[in-house]
Amino acid sequence: MWEDFAVTTPGHAAFSLQGNLQNNGPTWHAKATGDFDGDNKDDIILWQNDNSQAAIWLMDGLQVKAGYDVAGSAANGPSWHAIAARDMDGDDRADILWQNDSGAVAVWEDFVPGPGSGTTASFADQFNVVPDVNPTGNLYWHVL
Repeated sequence: MWEDFAVTTPGHAAFSLQGNLQNNGPTWHAKATGDFDGDNKDDIILWQNDNSQAAIWLMDGLQVKAGYDVAGSAANGPSWHAIAARDMDGDDRADILWQNDSGAVAVWEDFVPGPGSGTTASFADQFNVVPDVNPTGNLYWHVL
């Protein structure tokens, strides 16, 4: 992870802070960043495993301050993909936008970290986006 981007001379730039984060292994993929806990700092990362399990690392600079498995995400199955983390409901915390291989879209809002030092978090509101952008059998539309 690199941070503190600055122009050093005209036409050149560099990051003043660089750090390596733990490797989750080849089945985990960084999907998005967003401020999930409302501290005005982007958190790395919304991770997703090949089996659909999602995880969130809350960050403090280059340090992971807490890591959470996202409850219920593995139950979605591998046909659901986390495609964005943005504040979609105006509460200054990132939400997850999901899309299924079928084209169906869902939004999970209101991040709730596990109690105490728990390692599982959830999203209080989970809903499908209606109307579905793809009528049955039509797989043309995908959110970018």
